[in-house]
Amino acid sequence: MSSTMEYKSNQNLELSLDDNILDEKESFSPKVKVIYFSPTGTTKKIIKNVIKGIESKQVEYVDLTEGNRISKKEKIDTTKDDLIILGAPVYGGFLYKEFRNYIKNIDFNNKAVAIVLLYGNAVIMFAKREIVSIVKKNNGNVVGYGEFIGEHSFSTKELPVAINRPNTEDSNMAISFGKKIIEELKELCKNSKII
Repeated sequence: MSSTMEYKSNQNLELSLDDNILDEKESFSPKVKVIYFSPTGTTKKIIKNVIKGIESKQVEYVDLTEGNRISKKEKIDTTKDDLIILGAPVYGGFLYKEFRNYIKNIDFNNKAVAIVLLYGNAVIMFAKREIVSIVKKNNGNVVGYGEFIGEHSFSTKELPVAINRPNTEDSNMAISFGKKIIEELKELCKNSKII
């Protein structure tokens, strides 16, 4: 897994973090919106562990897998969120076409965005560039990016590819990634003097 914070955007870094997320005791609980697509459940499993690491008390899940929600192109409002997490599998080095088209219609409203991609132990190829480009184009500030391995959707008993992944080690890395994201948000909040 690669969990780089290299995509910190210095452009327009006035993140509109809610006034109440920092109190005198230094507790930090951002309002998080998680938008994900997980047809085999592996992305969802990693996302849940990232949220464990963030330890937010305010999480809204938008599961695009449920009820063919991904094809409905409903409007996603991010104006009241402090952090948006995008999670998706990678197919053949690219984002799933419907997921890519879905997130192209989201205005991230200068919010912090963390990206979680899962792949079947092959390669990410163009997916990272695709999703980062979409987020930046749609007014998002990428504060974290993580790649995780999930059991390949074509894995079989005869031809196992990343069998039983994500495993405990992957889950622990996802929790650590969540902790890095929250530290990044705290730093942005402190530097932006948003209290």
